[in-house]
Amino acid sequence: MNKESLEKMSRMRLLGMHQAFKASIEPDVQTQTFTNDELVHHLVQSEWDDRQYRAVQRGLKNANFRYSASIEQLDYFGDRGLNKNLIPVLIHV
Repeated sequence: MNKESLEKMSRMRLLGMHQAFKASIEPDVQTQTFTNDELVHHLVQSEWDDRQYRAVQRGLKNANFRYSASIEQLDYFGDRGLNKNLIPVLIHV
């Protein structure tokens, strides 16, 4: 029954839900005991998170940025006038 459910999730492209359900039924991993409503919430939240992540990744890919850069690569030295303590605060706002 679990294999059938996993196959249907995969065919319906519920990739986040598929991954979360597969992880929850693996015998090797320390299992969390979910009630029915907690399991449904976990599966739906995993699907939601996966779709949001894929949307951001798709947007980044379609943006065709000239350079690939990250906050960790910022150069704070020189005449740039960047405040090293202010940047992390601005990112999390």
